Amino acid sequence: MNNMNRSRIIVGIGFVLTIMAIVFVVIFKTSYSYSSDANYLGEYDSIASDDDGEIEVMESDIANGDEESGEGEEEKESDVSTEGWDLTKVKIETDSEGVKVPVPIGYVASKATNENTVKTGFVIYEGEDEVTDENSWDESIERNQWVWVPVSNPERIYETDSSGRKKAKLYTYSNESRSPYTNSNYEPAVVSYYDKESSFAMYNLTGMTRDRLYQELQSEFDSTIESIKKYGGFYIGRYETGNLSSIPVVQRMKTNLTKQNWYTWYSKMKYLGANDNVKANMIWGCLWDETLQWLVDSENKSYSDISTHDGSKAWGNYKDSTFTYKNTSGSETTKSSNSSIIIPAGSAEYTKANNIYDLAGNVYEWTLEAHGDSGRRCRGGFYNYDTTYASDHYDTDPNNTYNVFLGARAYFYIK
Repeated sequence: MNNMNRSRIIVGIGFVLTIMAIVFVVIFKTSYSYSSDANYLGEYDSIASDDDGEIEVMESDIANGDEESGEGEEEKESDVSTEGWDLTKVKIETDSEGVKVPVPIGYVASKATNENTVKTGFVIYEGEDEVTDENSWDESIERNQWVWVPVSNPERIYETDSSGRKKAKLYTYSNESRSPYTNSNYEPAVVSYYDKESSFAMYNLTGMTRDRLYQELQSEFDSTIESIKKYGGFYIGRYETGNLSSIPVVQRMKTNLTKQNWYTWYSKMKYLGANDNVKANMIWGCLWDETLQWLVDSENKSYSDISTHDGSKAWGNYKDSTFTYKNTSGSETTKSSNSSIIIPAGSAEYTKANNIYDLAGNVYEWTLEAHGDSGRRCRGGFYNYDTTYASDHYDTDPNNTYNVFLGARAYFYIK
């Protein structure tokens, strides 16, 4: 082999090695970049999913590059996946900001101003007739209404015990955050001291047994969680439930809100679903907590607004709060400070948060939450106290029929 051929071979080998080195560097850098992004996004997702107010993304993190991921998280919240939604049960509606919402067949999304944005309260009305600015007040008096509560992370609501049973996560609130509520409160659960066949028969639950009640509650809780996972949220009653002496309603200006015990609420709430596409009941304690957390996450309320009396009286009907509302004759009336009165459901804009009325005060609201073996829990505080607040818990006998401050709020999930 002459020198010229040898030189050509050496040059060729050098060229090949150079190309291989360049390819290796590109692959290595791409792999390293992907790995770093994956680890970083995983860390960010863990922070976002633990969105209880206890963990925050600091400004220093944004300055170090978290701003881009923050924008990605915002896009993620707006870009709701509709994959798996059952279009025989729901219509896909889009809110004013482009967020997809599952509206059950048999209901219509409101077109009234300020009622069609998820972040500030997306309202649906029972029935198919259109709701606009021109007729929304009249329709709200005649038709049941519900507000969509988006759930960014269902694992904030429940956990699975060692036997594989789903159970609720409950919370207590402070001025700055919320934390797990660890005492003798449980969901789903029966109250063995009161949940007896004699009580069931007395309050229109003929044939009910304690074991059957527990199985019903567990099945409904499981179904609620699966629906939230599938559709990304649940619907809460826009108003405190009224008219329970006959057929319950979730409508504005109703005044028959109290003097019914837990068993009566449980037996009648099922009538609130318009059809077989949805299932209604009293709200779970964990869904009450999630609704309050949504008010904070959407920046409508602060932790102080829901965990202290002074904060809650600024948007609720308590003894020492003052505001204007419409009475049953339609006249504007002032509720003065240091006065105690139950106002009609949804009669005061003062008591509205994300299109939900009277979560704070007016009447305590029964939930499905059990307090040990001896009671059920009510939430939100009531009109005759100047110490209660929106996240307040009240334990009482589920047979309690006579107290004028015990009402309830409904929810429903898409089946």
